[in-house]
Amino acid sequence: MLQKGYILDNKYEVIKILGKGGMGTVYLCKNINLENMWAIKEIKKDNGFNIDILTEPNILKELNYPGIPRIVDIFYKDDNLYMVEDYIEGQTLKEYVQKKEKLAAEEICSITLKICNIVGYLHNMNPSIIYRDLKPSNIMINHSGNIMLVDFGISKIDKTNKYNDTAALGSIGYAAPEQKGAGRSCKQTDIFGIGMVMYYMVNGKAALEDTEPFNDENYNNVNDNLKSIIQRCVKSNINERYESISELEYEIAKCQNNLDIEKTVVINEASIKQEAKKNSHGLIRNILVSAMLTAIVLTMLYHFYGNVPKYNDNTTVDAPKTDNTINSVQQGEDTKQPSKDKATNNDSSITKDNNAANQVNTSEPYLKQHKGKEKGKKKK
Repeated sequence: MLQKGYILDNKYEVIKILGKGGMGTVYLCKNINLENMWAIKEIKKDNGFNIDILTEPNILKELNYPGIPRIVDIFYKDDNLYMVEDYIEGQTLKEYVQKKEKLAAEEICSITLKICNIVGYLHNMNPSIIYRDLKPSNIMINHSGNIMLVDFGISKIDKTNKYNDTAALGSIGYAAPEQKGAGRSCKQTDIFGIGMVMYYMVNGKAALEDTEPFNDENYNNVNDNLKSIIQRCVKSNINERYESISELEYEIAKCQNNLDIEKTVVINEASIKQEAKKNSHGLIRNILVSAMLTAIVLTMLYHFYGNVPKYNDNTTVDAPKTDNTINSVQQGEDTKQPSKDKATNNDSSITKDNNAANQVNTSEPYLKQHKGKEKGKKKK
């Protein structure tokens, strides 16, 4: 194991250890000439895995994909092979899940689709490349949220003419049954690994046995479609798994769309309830405001019209009253049938000016004189 500050190949200074596994150790190193950072993987020639140590660099040098680190140099030192690769800043999926404890179904689908894109690229190579080591510690998430697949140490070129793998390779909790000596690794081997990675994201831990994902009790509040996808991926029989990565991608995308629709429905229902509640509050407020304005208007009208002076009908001027005495006198004269001249004179003196007659007739001297005349007439 190299110590911090050690210089490799006269230009790479060891900064720290990034990871360590059965195949070797990965160091973070700085190019002392360019001052940029690289990940350098140390592989022992005698690693005990019966694997050609040049398999990984030979595979990587042919690959050009955003989710796969580039290999830029190789060299030997002290019976070890060193591969210089792109350094990926970020965290492993294992670290990411441990921090969040549990991922939502939508995020599980999103991450899995990104993994499928990379594996699909490998399977579409001619000949196909089988990754064979899908696990959370080999999946990197950079600062932009992009997925990167690292450590192609046990990857292999698919050879259809071989029946069984020459070595049992893989990681416990993620390796398919055929990787354990029960058959030949193929594209469905990687599909099995993807299913186990999904199971890890659901539960936050790896399956202790291959049968564990089939226990429905291990899926707490998980969408049934997502559970069905995982369980089909990890079937022990290769023929019962998804036939290809593209088929798996289609099912995950469909599940993701359904989740988005369900989420949209829930959000819309909540929005409708909130809007209805808001509108009811607004309606009550409008009613109260209208009532207040109405009361103010009525109050103003009352004060305005209530202060207008009212005129009493008794203040009107009455017409002059006629004296009943005159009427009685006139009736008396009519009954006695006075001479036409005197009657005419009397009528004309009364009708000339009704108001003047009324004023004269109501005076006491006139009444006395009139009575005197009547007495004189009677004596004659």
